[in-house]
Amino acid sequence: MPDTMKLIARDLTVEIIAENYGYNPKSADNARRYERFYEFGEHRPSSCHGIRVHEGDRELANAILMADGGASGVHERSAVIAGHSIFVAVGSYVTRLSLPALDLIFVTQADTVTCFGVYSLPGSTDILSHGELEIARLDDAGRILWSSSGGDIFSGDFTLGPKTVRVVDFEGTVYFFDLVTGRSQDAG
Repeated sequence: MPDTMKLIARDLTVEIIAENYGYNPKSADNARRYERFYEFGEHRPSSCHGIRVHEGDRELANAILMADGGASGVHERSAVIAGHSIFVAVGSYVTRLSLPALDLIFVTQADTVTCFGVYSLPGSTDILSHGELEIARLDDAGRILWSSSGGDIFSGDFTLGPKTVRVVDFEGTVYFFDLVTGRSQDAG
């Protein structure tokens, strides 16, 4: 069974499924088929996330997102619903799709390598991307408002606070980035 996550919004259930990175939308051998196909990047996809939107037992829409960059799996921070949209981290990109139709609103490369997850910012329509090399704030049109990096990859803890985001890199160094400006704050 592939990795999956489910999100509930209003009367909708949204399921995200980690598909095999070799998924070919034209193949008759696929375990699941998708009506919409979105591919991001110029290289062979390393991440493939299927999305299915249901209202009760009825499927309203489905799509597959395929992206190059570092491989990203499906887990509890792979997507977030805000209003009538779903934001999904796939490969090095953050996407925004409409709900329930799954029309692509934007795709933005938010990290040089991989986006580990996306977070809603309370009191804002902006999204925070937890990338391997960069933490980035995107507005609701997909523009990067700021992007900050550290001394190594951000593979440690990630904690969203009211004014800062706390991240830990591979070497154990702790960073605090201001949510408004992206500037690094003293860890002390």
